[in-house]
Amino acid sequence: MMQLILSFIAITLFLVISIVLIVRKRYRKDGRELAIVSEIPETMVFGCMLVIVGYALLLAKYYNPSVAGNDLSSYNFVAILAAICGISGSQILLSTFVKKAVAYPDRFVVITMFGFKREFSWRSVTEVKTTPISLRVTFTVSNESVSINGRGKEYGEFIRTAREKIPATVGSDVLGRLYNRITKPGIIKL
Repeated sequence: MMQLILSFIAITLFLVISIVLIVRKRYRKDGRELAIVSEIPETMVFGCMLVIVGYALLLAKYYNPSVAGNDLSSYNFVAILAAICGISGSQILLSTFVKKAVAYPDRFVVITMFGFKREFSWRSVTEVKTTPISLRVTFTVSNESVSINGRGKEYGEFIRTAREKIPATVGSDVLGRLYNRITKPGIIKL
């Protein structure tokens, strides 16, 4: 029984920390942005569902101890599975609301899910890579790589801006092909 209580505390603690970080670290527009790329909002539903499943597993085991068996290992299993679901859901909520890539005229800023900002000059990009199947782009800046992906319209604006700002010798072909794949008819734009 103690395992269920500890798991409940862990899920609640991570959920509260995530909500506090979302409120405090959420990106505030300053009006100079050319494009803002973020996770699709529908991902939030998945995060909420995982948190709910975590709590539901704990409640099911608490009210019906025969769920998943009666021995001590069944309590451990349910507690660990519930904690994994709840903590993963909290992480997805952080990623949905805090993680961003922001394009400015002279630089782009990548904000992690914990609110840490990393700024890169468009001119300092040394390599641009994509994979044939994915729409994700990876920028290499002085031995550090940053991958960006997002929703159709905003992501298209970011790629268009990157295509204009990054030196042509570094990534104009790759970014041009990616921009055409994103904006061509037939790709769902929500």
